[in-house]
Amino acid sequence: MHSYSMLITSAPYEGERIYNAQQFAQSLLDNPGTHLVNIFFYQQGVLNANCLGISVSGQRNLYKGWCDIASNSDVSLQVCVTAAARRGIISKQEQEENALPGFTLRSPFEQTGLSDFFAQLHSTDRLVQF
Repeated sequence: MHSYSMLITSAPYEGERIYNAQQFAQSLLDNPGTHLVNIFFYQQGVLNANCLGISVSGQRNLYKGWCDIASNSDVSLQVCVTAAARRGIISKQEQEENALPGFTLRSPFEQTGLSDFFAQLHSTDRLVQF
């Protein structure tokens, strides 16, 4: 059985990349010969975790797509804490600590560090980036 990690560096509004990433993740989950360990959002990819983002009429709700993947599997949606903070993707804890008016990151997305992601890569066979 091959194990995979996914690295998402594309913003949700960059063409079909994110939809393709979601389709790829779902195909891994549907294949009994593969195991998707985690999905890590980095650089512009952290914008996928913005719970306040909305889809324009007629477009796919990509945020909901990630949430559906997480709710139908044991895959963790990990967001780089530093990249997220730089782009206004703020957790409830950060909101409270910094007296901000709101937060934009909620479950099933979770904050983690880049070093944690690198450590997890040692237990996977393949890394796929979108």
